[in-house]
Amino acid sequence: MREEPTTPALEGADLSIGYGEKIIASGLSIRIYPGDVASLLGPNGVGKSTLIKTLTGELEAVEGIVYVFGKDVESYSRKELSRLLAIVTTDSVLAGGLTVEELVGLGRQPHTGFFGRMGDDDRKATEEAMRRVGIIHKREAYVAELSDGERQKAMIAKALAQETAIIVLDEPFSYLDVAARIEILSLLKEIAAGGKAILFSSHDVSQALRMASKAILFTPSGELISGTPARLIAERRLPLLFPRRNVVFSEEAKDFIAAETGSELSSVKACNVNECPVQPHTPDR
Repeated sequence: MREEPTTPALEGADLSIGYGEKIIASGLSIRIYPGDVASLLGPNGVGKSTLIKTLTGELEAVEGIVYVFGKDVESYSRKELSRLLAIVTTDSVLAGGLTVEELVGLGRQPHTGFFGRMGDDDRKATEEAMRRVGIIHKREAYVAELSDGERQKAMIAKALAQETAIIVLDEPFSYLDVAARIEILSLLKEIAAGGKAILFSSHDVSQALRMASKAILFTPSGELISGTPARLIAERRLPLLFPRRNVVFSEEAKDFIAAETGSELSSVKACNVNECPVQPHTPDR
């Protein structure tokens, strides 16, 4: 088992998150360590994107503190933070007039001088990022010509080119087919094995549980529950994501399925939150 470093790469301590006076959730604590591939799972509207924006400094926490390598995120300048943390979102990209190579090259901005001139190392990092994500064959294509999936791959390549210690991805697989999701998740695992910290939110429960080293469940009650996927499955925590919904969690499929299908399986293999005995949970570090 991998030994976790003592200092998290990214930490939220007793956070209250929201917009202005509207608080979405309170009392949230989360730790992502170097080497983690952490998946943030939860239903729509629970506040996953708001939490990610708070952890990356885009939104100020209503209460609590976000730490990046033990230092308050607000104490970093934007340039300092961009050298430590890269972000991939599903927000619209106004870069249609750029080629893929130019877009990915923007990830080098924290490392280039005032005029943004790229040197040999920058061009090498850009090319390597495109190759690893599988978008290098589109390097000369304009972003406006890309499919949604190709555009998402280009944005992930931009984050890789940034060469940061932390990469945070908000719903990075929304436009990717199953094969591409598996390829990108495998790549994230490979990157994390080199000591980087990865946090991504996803609705693809099955792939997240199979590929992530840590799962963080954001429940409708506003609670964060974290641990290894195997541990959370064994403790019957997954059904807490969708209480009072006509779905059950199948341990065999590692995914949610229709309740009628689940009723045909054994109670150990598929159960809902009202039927499964919940095992005691010790909070993750």
